Amino acid sequence: MNSKTPCFVLTLFVLAAGIFAENEFSLGNNKLFLQNFKANGVLNLKDKAAAQHSSQASTWTISGEQAVVLGNLYQLSGFEMEINNPERGEITLLSPHCDFNRLEYQIKSNSPLLLHADGLQISGLGYDVYQQDGKMILVIRSTVQIHFLKESIKKLRGSKS
Repeated sequence: MNSKTPCFVLTLFVLAAGIFAENEFSLGNNKLFLQNFKANGVLNLKDKAAAQHSSQASTWTISGEQAVVLGNLYQLSGFEMEINNPERGEITLLSPHCDFNRLEYQIKSNSPLLLHADGLQISGLGYDVYQQDGKMILVIRSTVQIHFLKESIKKLRGSKS
């Protein structure tokens, strides 16, 4: 056996012990950057009557051009959220930036927002998205503008055409 082999193994052991002994070495303390972030899921409806009338569950997708991961918080750039309800259609939210808390399923931002749905367009500045009583709630904080086509609003209210 070569005399350099035990020395090499000992050096690796000392380096590994030094890395793991250092208190500041943790992925939780570092920023993690993700390109083309995407998350999706199913909305949980607490209203059983609405769930029985629906042939499929509503789904959501959140995406971002880039995500900075800080523990449970994702800072998304180029944010897009799609909510698809089989009976009411698709709703899309667009914004240049938001903070997505993956454990609480909350989205917060001071950035502008643009919402598209069948016959409806809403814009505003600053927003919060969260679930309450089995529903997805969007609060736009200021400078709200709503544009809609009267003929298409019936579909959004859930009446069948």
